[in-house]
Amino acid sequence: MASCSFRFGALGLPNPLNAFNWPSISDLDLGAYPFGSQAPFWLITNYAILQDNATKIQGKHEFQFGVGGRYEMIDKSANSTAGSFSASTLATSLYNTASTAASPNAVNRTGHGLANLELGVLNYQANFRRRWYHFRRREFTPYFQDNWKVTSRLTLNLGLRYELRSPLYDRDGTLLGFDFAKHSLVTGTDVDNFVKLGETLPSILTALRGFGGNIISYKDAGTPQKLQHTNWKELGPHLGFAYRALEGKKAFVVRGGYRMSYYPMRLQEWILGQSDSVPVGTAFQNTVSTTALSPDGLPNYGLRSVPQYVAGVNTPDSIINTTDTRLLARGFGLTVRDPSLSDGRVQDWNLTLEKEVMPDTIGRIGYIGNYGDKQQQAVRWQRDVRREVMI
Repeated sequence: MASCSFRFGALGLPNPLNAFNWPSISDLDLGAYPFGSQAPFWLITNYAILQDNATKIQGKHEFQFGVGGRYEMIDKSANSTAGSFSASTLATSLYNTASTAASPNAVNRTGHGLANLELGVLNYQANFRRRWYHFRRREFTPYFQDNWKVTSRLTLNLGLRYELRSPLYDRDGTLLGFDFAKHSLVTGTDVDNFVKLGETLPSILTALRGFGGNIISYKDAGTPQKLQHTNWKELGPHLGFAYRALEGKKAFVVRGGYRMSYYPMRLQEWILGQSDSVPVGTAFQNTVSTTALSPDGLPNYGLRSVPQYVAGVNTPDSIINTTDTRLLARGFGLTVRDPSLSDGRVQDWNLTLEKEVMPDTIGRIGYIGNYGDKQQQAVRWQRDVRREVMI
């Protein structure tokens, strides 16, 4: 059975990062119709849940109690990709003789992207991304409730739920935080192991440090290995009552309740910002269109040179140098979590009045309210390097 993985030889295009995707070729001047495919994506979610509930009736009390446990496993891809490969090389355009030697350019409306592809003159790119995430989270949720029939008219519901939830963490400690005092990224493992696991490349790490940035371990930053503190104070009261007043046609029932509950932040709110920028993501190129990579330091090298490489003929992986970081910009962004980030909290309450207005017909007036706090939000911090912090 043939492998689905794209390798040199399938189309003869470079794939130095051994990416899984079928490559795409853009800038063919065919409108919005590139050749190729999107990068593959995997999201594998598994849960292990243990729940035990019990009820005991004693006198006027109905006691309900139990405990729940949940282990969450989310494995998500963040793969490197081959391409896209661009046909915007000016290989079939006419040289504008009126342009200067220091700023050569093409005659307007000459050349075509599809013709450049037919000649095999492309710009080549490989996009490095950190490897898969292996998210894990644990929950422990005991509760107790007393449904107390105080009198024939009054019933009270007195409950308390405790939620102990670990921060979402990576199995191998490869998520990133940020230490503002040390102006450094923080990882939940040793930096050498972070590189060994394939979360970054030595060349990217060198470039990051060359910009004045750094990455340190959680030990050096003095933070928990999961990069976030566990909140031990998530107590959720559940209170309610029902009271039947008066008799006969004047009788009515009043009910009320209050609840406090917690919920974790959504994964997609921040995780994409941990896989698409330095040090866990960047692009490496071999291009005849970028001045910084031009052999003579002048623009539009593909317009005025004999092609060195013909796509699919002599374009091995080695033509994209994954140690060349000249195109890495100094400004880059990353989304990290505040170590003190807590779960969101919602408080709900209600009050209703019920009365029989005619046989078999109940009229009800109610008030329902809720209030949310400790909601997650992104705060942008910018100094030499921009960071988004979830608080």
